[in-house]
Amino acid sequence: MSEIRAVFMDIDNTLLSHTQNAIPASARKALHMLGEKGIMRVLATGRHYIQMQTLPDVLDHEYEGYILLEGQLSLDKNREVVCSSPLQGEALEEVLTLFNRKEISVFFFEPDRIYANFYDDVVEELRRGASWQVPGIGTYDGGDLLMASVFADVETEAKLAPHLPHCKRDRWNAMGMDLIAKNAGKINGIRRFMEAEGLLPEEIIAFGDGENDIEMLQMAGIGVAMGNASEAVKRAADYVTDDIDEDGLYKALVHFGIL
Repeated sequence: MSEIRAVFMDIDNTLLSHTQNAIPASARKALHMLGEKGIMRVLATGRHYIQMQTLPDVLDHEYEGYILLEGQLSLDKNREVVCSSPLQGEALEEVLTLFNRKEISVFFFEPDRIYANFYDDVVEELRRGASWQVPGIGTYDGGDLLMASVFADVETEAKLAPHLPHCKRDRWNAMGMDLIAKNAGKINGIRRFMEAEGLLPEEIIAFGDGENDIEMLQMAGIGVAMGNASEAVKRAADYVTDDIDEDGLYKALVHFGIL
């Protein structure tokens, strides 16, 4: 096995436990030990940095990189932009139409702001379960739109799909999905970050629990699914560790001799 130089981690239910409302003690220990060993700690999440500032515990630790908004925005350890991939052309028009119709709650994510078209009961239910602070109501004014989050179940997604032919749909919850450009994804932001940092796939171990993590797990030299991951994620991984609340991240790092 090649020497591991970087650990890529999803946040929700991989690093951050929403039952404990904190990073488990074993994962905090792992972050500290990785730093001492000079191994890069990189967050890879669908969240915006603005949202991370309201999460318990997460930004109390140092990281060497941030892959945000399903790979649409990547930052280095100083939070300087490594790469950015805004929606353009027909993909942009499709999400704008959905946003402006106000039939479904949609959040828009730009480099420096998050805003919604309106709220419904689905948003409130998900907010209670995922440590959210809901953004204000806003309108699109021509800025760089990096991602849209749509609060819709699988049945509604199927109805929307014909109207979103130029968008990629990344589902992160039974009631929520992200829309990005068709050829985009978390893996694209990761690869561009890796190029900037001189990292090879075999030098990476990646952790995730959601279907939007599958490409990342398959790309990494070692892809680890959390015990609380979906079955699809577990099938895509090289290794399945314990649940987040059973010290899964720390145990996998020990299992592979990284800690």
